[in-house]
Amino acid sequence: MRVVIIHALPESIEPTKLAFKEIYPEADLITLFDEALFKDFTGELTPALNGRMIDLIKYAENSGADAIGLACSVFAPVVEYAKNIVNVPITSSYEPVLKAVLEQANKIGVISGVEKTLEDTQYYLNIQAKMDGKEITSHPILATPLMEAMKRPNNTEYNRILGEAISDLPDDVNDVLLSQFSMASSLGHLQNTTNRNYYSPPHCTAKWFKDSLV
Repeated sequence: MRVVIIHALPESIEPTKLAFKEIYPEADLITLFDEALFKDFTGELTPALNGRMIDLIKYAENSGADAIGLACSVFAPVVEYAKNIVNVPITSSYEPVLKAVLEQANKIGVISGVEKTLEDTQYYLNIQAKMDGKEITSHPILATPLMEAMKRPNNTEYNRILGEAISDLPDDVNDVLLSQFSMASSLGHLQNTTNRNYYSPPHCTAKWFKDSLV
């Protein structure tokens, strides 16, 4: 099965490849990358940006995709429209990870380095919880220094900032949603240094496709 993942940040590509290698290695994973999507995003989705994402989604389908995923969280609203114009399964960066965390937790920490992503994650988390008939308490943490640290070749600073952000969560919050695909690069570090449960978007997306594409 050919799975095309659309990226707007280069740092999300390698974590996605590693997640698919671990969870769904038999997939023919294709990376579609347009860095300008994030560079041109200034806090809201404009009609022009929506149109560019739709063009990429249609390009992915025309390239033989059996399924399409978005790794860029701020473009999640485009997916509902895209479901009506493509003939293959498509998911935002949120849907698989939200379903995974809601199956296990009702007290959820949400970590992001981008304010818009944090807001959107909270929004979609609450919608999904309501659809599932589940009452939850979420604890959002914004750590904007992550975005600059993400660009450095060494993960040490990134891991430190992420760890400090997570340490700000209440002690009784044992489940943490990592809201950005790029954060999966620190998943092993977090699992080895803390006692919380972590939900990685690329890992959950890989499992979602593996379970869906039969």
